[in-house]
Amino acid sequence: MNRYLAMIIMVVLLISCGSLFKTESSDKANFEIFIEHDIVRITDSALINISWESMSVENFSHFRIERKATLDNNWIFVKDIENPISTNYSDYIYDDEDIDYRVGIMDLDYNVLWSEGSVLIPKTTTLFIPDESMSPQAAFGSPLIDDYDTIIVESGFYDDGLSMIGKTVYVTSSFDNDSVGFASRVIINRGILDGFIIQNHQAIQNGGGLYISGSGKVKNCLIVNNESERNGGGVYLREGGSLFNCILFNNQSQYGSANLYIENSNGEIINNTFVLLGDIPFDDNVTVMEVEEGFLFLNNIIFGGQNFVTDSSSLQFATIDYSRLDYISACGDSTISSNPNFVNAEFGDFELMPHSPCLNSGHPDFKYNNLDGSRNTMGAYGGPGALE
Repeated sequence: MNRYLAMIIMVVLLISCGSLFKTESSDKANFEIFIEHDIVRITDSALINISWESMSVENFSHFRIERKATLDNNWIFVKDIENPISTNYSDYIYDDEDIDYRVGIMDLDYNVLWSEGSVLIPKTTTLFIPDESMSPQAAFGSPLIDDYDTIIVESGFYDDGLSMIGKTVYVTSSFDNDSVGFASRVIINRGILDGFIIQNHQAIQNGGGLYISGSGKVKNCLIVNNESERNGGGVYLREGGSLFNCILFNNQSQYGSANLYIENSNGEIINNTFVLLGDIPFDDNVTVMEVEEGFLFLNNIIFGGQNFVTDSSSLQFATIDYSRLDYISACGDSTISSNPNFVNAEFGDFELMPHSPCLNSGHPDFKYNNLDGSRNTMGAYGGPGALE
């Protein structure tokens, strides 16, 4: 090969190779990064330390740090560091997803050499209120709370509402405090709300205290003195929403259905107590309209007001039985209309006297049995999930 041809080949090679750092895959990286943390459980934020080997680079521009959740594809910019002798960076994270980091060394022509690393983050499955988050709504909105996680509310009344939309989360009170609840409206379309007082809220929408839809389930709640300018002063329920072992007392609606309004539902209303006492205007107690096949209304007590209102089409699809209500002619054969004999209804004590006709008169299937194994007792204090 003559000298002229050799020079041409060398020039072509230099042009094609470009800068030293034009590397696109991490398996060609010639430096290591190290990712460390001492996280046991995240309740707000946590610190991750990223470090890398010291390097001397010609035409250095900056280090670039990026991250992504391990299950994601897109990298997110974190930081550019212009100091050429830097070898570490501390990054705050606010979620409990496993993370991939990469550190890039860029030259002035924006050629980059990357090195990558991964880190496992301990999962946060429970947040405690108010110790670890300001309110149930703040906790529910946290990226730390994912499907099937739990929020435990220890004390207090919260007036910022709760919207349980888009996550299947269990939100429960600690059960060792009778004053855990909401002076605000609660909306739920997924997950479970368990063990709260919802009281003294006025709404212009359906459901003065509580709006249940989707697959939302509400258990062991006291829903009292709420008001709606539309349907369902206490609760508005539709779709697959369900209600278990709750007490609804003296809620009001300007359209009727003071305590509960149900429509377009295939959910379950089991072992609840609905009471209206005193001078309650527009006092239909419970209203059931246009329900779908599969709807169950079992083991409930309805007492006071105009009691129970339904339409003929609902009675074709709904199972309404083994309950205490005034309107029994079109319902199941095992409904009763006798006085339930509450211990002291005027003072909000809706447990049953020993001679109550509602005792052990609910559905005989063993799955509805009381906690002691006896046949189901109608109302919120009966059944396998009895209000305590």
